[in-house]
Amino acid sequence: MNRAPVLCVAAHPDDEVLGVGGTLAAHAQAGARVVVLILSEGEAEKLPGTPKSDDRRGCAEAAAAALGVSEVVYADLPDQRFDAVPFIEVIKPIEAVVQRVRPEIVYTHHRGDANTDHQIAFKATYAACRPISSVGRSVRRLLSYEAPSTTEQAPGFPEYVFVPNVFVDITATWDAKVQALDAYASELIAWPHPRSLRYIEALATVRGGQGGLRIAEAFTLVRESIDPAN
Repeated sequence: MNRAPVLCVAAHPDDEVLGVGGTLAAHAQAGARVVVLILSEGEAEKLPGTPKSDDRRGCAEAAAAALGVSEVVYADLPDQRFDAVPFIEVIKPIEAVVQRVRPEIVYTHHRGDANTDHQIAFKATYAACRPISSVGRSVRRLLSYEAPSTTEQAPGFPEYVFVPNVFVDITATWDAKVQALDAYASELIAWPHPRSLRYIEALATVRGGQGGLRIAEAFTLVRESIDPAN
């Protein structure tokens, strides 16, 4: 980990912890400025009987504190209705943060997730981070992360499957990730649900084994620009 600025784009609160929490904590511990952009508060369209939080932003701020995140930004897009918003209106808040923070590393959702908001968040992040634009020029690495309960629930066709090729050891930041998950207590569900702590830990163990590490978070490298002079 270096001290390059980092941005994580999350469709809803808790996605950032589920998918990349340990890695964000590692960036923060290395001295990087870490910013999380949450596109929607993620409460409005929950199914009846599903636990809800009275203070989702408070949960996000508590999780950010546990991970060492420098700033959380909210875009206030409608929950589960990104497809009802003109696409440019999803891109704009991402571009605004990229332009202000100038991140070198950006994490966003996997393009094949079962959740449509996640799919659109990926497309919008990719558009905002194009290297030929003045806004996205700072981005050197763009990676997508998995979110338990949405990534593995997608259809088993090649265009949907998450195939990781980057693995980050989160052994040293696992406790920080668990503390951040505790901040989203209403979002965790008992085993064998994929959003149970037991499943999340098992997934981290599998990803660690795939990467020759102890426990890890996994990513797909979407794009990387390398300047040999730097």
